[in-house]
Amino acid sequence: DNPQEYLKSLVEKVQTHKLIKLHLSSEIKSVSGHVGHFESEIRNSKLEIRNIEHGVVIVATGGVESKPTEYLYGENDRVITQTQLEAKLKTQNSKLKTIVMIQCVGSRTEERPYCSRICCTQAIKNALKLKEMNPETEVYILYRDMRTYGFREDYYYKAREAGVIFIR
Repeated sequence: DNPQEYLKSLVEKVQTHKLIKLHLSSEIKSVSGHVGHFESEIRNSKLEIRNIEHGVVIVATGGVESKPTEYLYGENDRVITQTQLEAKLKTQNSKLKTIVMIQCVGSRTEERPYCSRICCTQAIKNALKLKEMNPETEVYILYRDMRTYGFREDYYYKAREAGVIFIR
């Protein structure tokens, strides 16, 4: 499936739905109440403060790819992020013989003790693409805990069948 097309249709549905009120570029100042009956104070980009009553709130803060400081990232052009690898795979055919992917770089530490929930799946999808382009490419994924949530578990099994090597 094309995720960009799906995202575009989903955004359009949300923006035009009569029961959904979007408050873009806004800051939540306070929230009180309980499930089904909340009262919130929000400040918009014009610094106007509004009080709203609502049954549900979805806070979408956005996300930014982490740029590591470890493993020579930014110092050696052979060290790239999964997002950078994905972009390269879209525009050029891989002639690489061996690829090593290191998971959880810069996370699962005291400073960032959480799992982002997307890195493992992206690594596996990139590994499958590399194997599709050239089945002889050796792909190793070094991981702490392989986390492919829900239906994405199928990617893990496909990658194992394709010859991707997982090393804990």
